[in-house]
Amino acid sequence: MKLRRAVLLTWLAVTLGHGSAQAGGIFLGTHGARPTARGGAFVAGADDLNAIYYNPAGVVLSPGGADGYSVLFDVGVILQEVAYTRNDAGIERPTVYSDGGAFSGAPPIIPQLAFAKSWNKPWGRFALGLGLWIPYSGLARYPEGSYDTEEGRQKVPDTAPQRYQLIGLHDGSISRSTLMAVISPVASVSLLDDKLQLGVGPQLMLFYFRAKLMLNGCPQVMCPPESPDYDALGAIQAVSLMPSLNLGAMYRPIAPLRLGLSFQLPMLVRSLYGRIDTRLPASELFNEASVSGQDAKLAMNLPPVLRVGAELALLQNRLRIELAYTAEFWSVLERVTVESQDVKLVNVKGFDTYQLGPVAIDLRMRTTHAVHLGIEAEVWKYIGARLGGMFESGAVPDATFSLFAPDSYKGMIAVGAFVPSVKLGSALWRFDLGYARIISPDRVIAPEDSQLAPQNPIRPDVGLAPGQGGIGAGRYQVGYSLVTLGLSVSR
Repeated sequence: MKLRRAVLLTWLAVTLGHGSAQAGGIFLGTHGARPTARGGAFVAGADDLNAIYYNPAGVVLSPGGADGYSVLFDVGVILQEVAYTRNDAGIERPTVYSDGGAFSGAPPIIPQLAFAKSWNKPWGRFALGLGLWIPYSGLARYPEGSYDTEEGRQKVPDTAPQRYQLIGLHDGSISRSTLMAVISPVASVSLLDDKLQLGVGPQLMLFYFRAKLMLNGCPQVMCPPESPDYDALGAIQAVSLMPSLNLGAMYRPIAPLRLGLSFQLPMLVRSLYGRIDTRLPASELFNEASVSGQDAKLAMNLPPVLRVGAELALLQNRLRIELAYTAEFWSVLERVTVESQDVKLVNVKGFDTYQLGPVAIDLRMRTTHAVHLGIEAEVWKYIGARLGGMFESGAVPDATFSLFAPDSYKGMIAVGAFVPSVKLGSALWRFDLGYARIISPDRVIAPEDSQLAPQNPIRPDVGLAPGQGGIGAGRYQVGYSLVTLGLSVSR
C-alpha cells in the first residue's frame, strides 16, 4: 500500500512538471541525479533505472538481482540565469533579465519516477520497466513593457527590447506554463552470461506549448520598423501527443570494460489542439477592429539522438570512469510554425478584413555534439563521490539566435555524493546528491549578422528595413545551476 501511494503521488508530481525551449538545442544535456553528477556520461555505465532515459539496455542491470524489483525517485531543481542587452543598429538598450520561475517565482522542480521487475530465464535475465520523466530545461519570462527589479536594475522602457523575440514561456503559474512529460515502458534482456544487454523503450510525450511574443500588426505596404503603435501581443497555445522509440545495447568484451550505444528516434510535434490569442495594436486603425476565430495548428520537430560510451570498472567495481559522446540532430528543427485556422481581423480602418497568416519562429538549428567524462568512486563503505564534465556545441547560428533558444557552446562541471546501496529492512537503499553548473561564453550577435525580423501575420512579406539590424542582435549571457536528489530502492 505504501509503495502504491508513493507511485500515485509521484505520478501527480510528474504530470505537474514542466520543461521549455531553452538549451542543449532546447533541453539541457543531462538528466537524473546520478548521471548529472557524472557529467552526463551514463551510456555504458547505465546500470540503474536512469537507463530508461540514457540507454534502455541497462534496465536489466538495475539493482534487485534475479526475480527482484527496483524503484527510482528523483528530483532536479533548475536555476536559470539569462541577461540580454540588445544592440539596435549600434545603439545599446537597457539589459533585460529572465524570471526563471514558473510557480510563484520558484525555480522549476522536475521529478522522475521509474520502476522495473526482473526475472531469470534459462537463456538469460529479462526485465520490464516503466519510467515517467521530464526533460531538464529552464523556463523564462521577460518584460512586455516597463520593467524593474528589487535589486535596482535599470528600468526598461515600455518598448521592451526583446519583445519580438520572446515575452515568456510561462505566465507565473503552473497552469499557464509550457509543460512536458514522457511516459516510457521498457523491455531489456541480458544474454551471454551478462556480457550483452539489449533494450527497447517506446515513448509517449505529452507536450503543452505556451509562448507569448510581440507581433508586428502593421497592415500597410510600407511599415515602420518596430513601431509600438503596431505592436500586437500574441499568445500561442498548443497540445500534442508524440510517440517515439529509444533503442539501446551494451557489451562487455573484457571484464573491466563495457561499451554502450543508444539511439532515440525523432519526435514530430503536430498539435491536437491549438489556439492563438491576439491583443490588437494601439494604432487608431484598429479602434473598431476585432478578432474572429482563434484556432491554430503548431508544428515542430524534435531530433533523433545518438549516444555512445565506454566505461572502465576498476578496483572490484569501486572506481568507474566513463567517456561518452552525444549527437543531437537538431538540424531537423528549422522553425516552429503556428498556422492560424480561419483567424481574421475584421473592421480594420481602410483595410476591412484580414486573414491572419502563419507565425514562424525561425531557428535553423544545427546538430550538436557533446563529450562527457564521468568518474564515480566508493570512497568508504557508506560514502561515495562523483565528478563529471561536459562540453557541447551550440545549436543556433548567429542569424537566428534569440531568447527563444539561446543555445551556444557550453560547458558543465558537476560534483556529487552518494550512499552506496545499504540494507534497511529487506530492501537495498541508495541516496544520490548532485550539483552541476552549466555556463556559456557571452554570445555577441552583430546587427548585420542577425536575420530575424518581427513576425507580421497580417503582412508576412514584411522583413527587415534597409539598414535595420535584426531583432536578435546584442549580447546574451546564459547560465544554469542544477541541484539533484535521487533515491533508489531495490529488493
